[in-house]
Amino acid sequence: MIEGVHVVAFCAIDYEHMVSDHLQSVERWVGDNILSKTVISNAKIQTDSNLILDKDFWNIIDPNFRYANMYKHNWVKQQILKLNLHHIFDGNILLSDVEIIYKNPITWCHHDKCVQFFREKLPFETSAEYVESVIGCANKISFLTNSMIFFTDVLQDLQNHIETRFQSNQLETYSKIIFDDPCSIAPKTKIFPNEQDLYNTFLAEYHPGRIWKKQKYNDDIFHTRSHENRSWHDNSMTQWINWYEQIKDPSWPDCYRQEDFSKLPQDVQKECIETFGYRLRGTDGN
Repeated sequence: MIEGVHVVAFCAIDYEHMVSDHLQSVERWVGDNILSKTVISNAKIQTDSNLILDKDFWNIIDPNFRYANMYKHNWVKQQILKLNLHHIFDGNILLSDVEIIYKNPITWCHHDKCVQFFREKLPFETSAEYVESVIGCANKISFLTNSMIFFTDVLQDLQNHIETRFQSNQLETYSKIIFDDPCSIAPKTKIFPNEQDLYNTFLAEYHPGRIWKKQKYNDDIFHTRSHENRSWHDNSMTQWINWYEQIKDPSWPDCYRQEDFSKLPQDVQKECIETFGYRLRGTDGN
């Protein structure tokens, strides 16, 4: 296997403007051999890198969309997709949220080992409860840094661990842990699905030999750019996508931007308005 990292950035459509700067900072400051660059997004965005849509990725791990409740919750969906990157990559993955910017040199991997960043503070109680519910041991520190290495063989072992422990497929387990009602898209309030704490706790507990060095996180090397969290605004593109996918019939075309609503077939527009209460922009205060 060629040594290096597959660079993977998760990007909601509302942060499309951050993609280029993020990837340029990775190219400038990350010392590992970059094998590929991929952006995973909930919509078609402009990028020179490989682009994988959430729905196409989800279709790989859940072809019949049996666990559509997790798919339709954008936060939960992202966590599940990140924990299943071994289904589309092989090797070392440098996974980041697109808000991350690198500003000083770092080499993440040394052969089959990686740097593991941690924070000197307790994890969120809801995150620790989630981690313990999934793998049987809770994290004592936080690994929430938004940029990290995933080994695909460790991801596969995590999946195997979960399926052996619960005697059911991983998606069934995640769904039962995160939701009270398998038909609901509202997660339990006492659970915080956090793939960073989950993966890093599993790595430290079951694969400690894969950790090259542990390092306290500070923002000298990389940091999350301060930004307005647009994806949670009522009029954000992500909120539009979430709403449309929740009511969308499989026969309907995709519609990633609210301004393209008028391009949908007339019968689809009519059902959105009359059945699901959609109001056109510019009317009734929207």
